[in-house]
Amino acid sequence: MDILPCPGDPGPLAPLALQQHPHYLRTIQRMGRDAQAHIIRHDGQIIARVQVIRRQLGPVHVSWIGRGPAWSKDVDPSLKPKALRALNRHIPGAALTLALPDSPCDLAAYRHVRFRPVMTPQYMAELDLSTPEEDRLAAQHGKWRNRLRHSQSHTLTVTDGPYRPERDCDLLMREATQRKSQGYSALPLPFVENWAHTNTGASRVFRAYGANGMQAFMLILLHRPGATYHIGWSNAEGRASSAHNLLMWRASNWLAQRGYTRFDLGVIDTDNAPGLARFKLGTGAVARPLGPTLLRFTRPRLIGRKPRSV
Repeated sequence: MDILPCPGDPGPLAPLALQQHPHYLRTIQRMGRDAQAHIIRHDGQIIARVQVIRRQLGPVHVSWIGRGPAWSKDVDPSLKPKALRALNRHIPGAALTLALPDSPCDLAAYRHVRFRPVMTPQYMAELDLSTPEEDRLAAQHGKWRNRLRHSQSHTLTVTDGPYRPERDCDLLMREATQRKSQGYSALPLPFVENWAHTNTGASRVFRAYGANGMQAFMLILLHRPGATYHIGWSNAEGRASSAHNLLMWRASNWLAQRGYTRFDLGVIDTDNAPGLARFKLGTGAVARPLGPTLLRFTRPRLIGRKPRSV
């Protein structure tokens, strides 16, 4: 089992989650973080690609594997524990490693190399863009589709274009205010500007305007063949006109027409954000489980060891 530096092209792997795409790696590196991409090779064949982010928390070195590794489509499941074991040996100096598998199916492989669950699995809202427009419209929840028709009855103008930091910084200011008022956290706001500088043309902003100005916007990150809903905002007028339903529909059609096959709408949190969860699932997206968050100490035999008697 060989662990090698990864070239820019991820190769013939399954569609990559945002956290495992080369665009994400370049953005994190531009922000000054220690992030590396590796390929895992067995008998001369690439069986996985994985991105690892390393940081230091006080005296502790921590490695993070988000929604990975990305396995080749025909990988033998028996090779996964061996690949993870080789990867752990390859990551230097980490006192502990955190991992979030992209599928519950990978839990067994991680357990083989002494990872233990520390948080229950999350569910992601995932919208399939490979089906025709009429099928995606039919898959929407009835109430969601009614809100879409409601928005289409209003005189709203929708525009779209790439995110440009020098022009669109006011969008991040609105997002910052919204985070403070609603008490939620997400990727740091400079992530968007660094993404735009590093990955030209890999973002898209959709805006809805009414008679009194902008009512809503949506920013999506592009990482072929997938895309990720990143941030969104609407004011009272936008909520009254269901502007976000219209933006979501326009964005999904824009993506589908350009060959994108998957639209990741983010975590479903029915406890803390039930309205947002209903909105995401109302689009016709399916709730797909990830694996649990896992933890592995590099030297687990030192944890909880009883002192020697003297």
